[in-house]
Amino acid sequence: MELIRLQSVVKEYGSKTARTKVLDKVDLTIYSGEFICLFGRSGCGKTTLLNILGLIDSSTGGEYYFKGRNVKELSSREIAVKRNQEIGFIYQSFHLLDDYNVIDNVSLPMGYAGIKRKKRKEYAEKLLRDVGMGERMKFYPRQLSGGEKQRAAIARALSNRPGLILADEPTGSLDEKNGTAVMEILKELNESGITIIMVTHDQSLKEYASRVIHISDGKIIQVQ
Repeated sequence: MELIRLQSVVKEYGSKTARTKVLDKVDLTIYSGEFICLFGRSGCGKTTLLNILGLIDSSTGGEYYFKGRNVKELSSREIAVKRNQEIGFIYQSFHLLDDYNVIDNVSLPMGYAGIKRKKRKEYAEKLLRDVGMGERMKFYPRQLSGGEKQRAAIARALSNRPGLILADEPTGSLDEKNGTAVMEILKELNESGITIIMVTHDQSLKEYASRVIHISDGKIIQVQ
């Protein structure tokens, strides 16, 4: 089933007299259940593309269809709901809130979705056990290793049961052992039916993907 379709998507920044084109007429279709690797050097436009896919940013040209709907037709509230309930985000820098412990960080998106506190806690505990963080639920981010922070971030990304996870350099801040552990979790999630789109410049991570999309200077130059 088609999940995402981009048609001639363009992203530009700057003023009328000085424009920088970050994405240049990108055409891309992604199907439910795929594990996509967006591969390219730093500055090639892959993170900008991921932000557009995640409804964090918008294009300046072209069309983006998410589950068959043109995102231009969505209200700001509809976009916010989709970000919260249909898409999970994993970042290189984790983006955990320092003043919240692990279980509260994982529970937070469920609170925005209106889920009752008891159910939030129960499901957050389950997710943390699933990613091997059952003994760290009451810890704060400053008390965790990089690998533990990323495991907590994965649990948070799963909190509202999204069908799509967007991962921006998920192993970029980790050593090889922890990076492999994180990738194995993502692989298992994909095998369970979750679509994953991952940005990376690490050649070794290509093996996890069902398709590799090579990006250079804002253009898709190769699909493997």
